[in-house]
Amino acid sequence: MAAAREMLDVRLPRVNEWARSTGLGDELRVGIGVCSGELMAGNVGSEQRMEYTVVGDAANIAARLQAMTKGTPHQLYVAESTWRALGDDAHELELVGDLVVRGARQRVRVWAPAAAGP
Repeated sequence: MAAAREMLDVRLPRVNEWARSTGLGDELRVGIGVCSGELMAGNVGSEQRMEYTVVGDAANIAARLQAMTKGTPHQLYVAESTWRALGDDAHELELVGDLVVRGARQRVRVWAPAAAGP
């Protein structure tokens, strides 16, 4: 979560400020999906082409959540598995709902950063 927060709160604003100052155009927007669980990670391929990849439900759900942020006011979606693991930091998130996530066996309860107050 700390890495996602730094990307959204510190680094992305710097990139956008630089883009505006150099005349490169509108703001860049990113989406982040976070899901905790078991997965396998490692190099896959052949001698001619090797890629590092992750495989598992947690990786798939995180990727789907990231894609689902598009067209929403949220740039960060957090699956309940991660929300439960956050402990005291979970209070920074508000429930979005139980969403249908392609490839998941059941709906996924999703959380996002709470909207900033006035």
